[in-house]
Formats: sequence, structure tokens, C-alpha cells
Amino acid sequence: MTTETLLADLSTRGVVITVAGDSIELDAPAGVLTDDDVVVLREHKSRVLDSLRSRCRPHNNPENYIKVPDDQRRGWVRSTCKLCGCFIGYRDTNCYTFKRNG
Repeated sequence: MTTETLLADLSTRGVVITVAGDSIELDAPAGVLTDDDVVVLREHKSRVLDSLRSRCRPHNNPENYIKVPDDQRRGWVRSTCKLCGCFIGYRDTNCYTFKRNG
């Protein structure tokens, strides 16, 4: 599995991965991350860090996320970068508090 495939798979499952110095921070809904996921991330930490650092830096900052309920995936929020509009991932709505417009 490539680093990009791993990161895409985790994002699809609602895992948000950010870089904090030389550490990887994971924010995931309960029960989503497996022990195998953590082992793979630890084994490939340097490649994961390089991949995340090479991406748009604002994407590594949750303050730059636009969170919108996704009508196609009930109970999920679609996150995009408010600076460039790039899709970041889906999260369970229990992870966020937000107000619907309208």
C-alpha cells in the first residue's frame, strides 16, 4: 500500500491526520482506527510526515476547514479547505458542532 493510498483510506473513514512538529496527530471517530492502522502509521511515519508536509500547509490546520453536512452521507460532514477549495475528507457529525444556514 502506498502512502497516498493509506492516507486516502483513512480520510474516507473519517480520520483527520495532522502534523505537529515531528509527530502525527490522529483525530478519528470512536472505533474507526484499528491496531493495524496504528502499526502501519508508526512503521511508515517518516513517509507519512513527508507526504503530509508536501501538501498544502493550510490543509494541515483544522481551522481552515469548511464543514458542511453531506446529504448523500447522512450523519457525515464534508470538509473542504476554505483557502483553495480542495476536498479534505468526511467526518462523523458527532465530531463537530455547527449551525445549519437557513
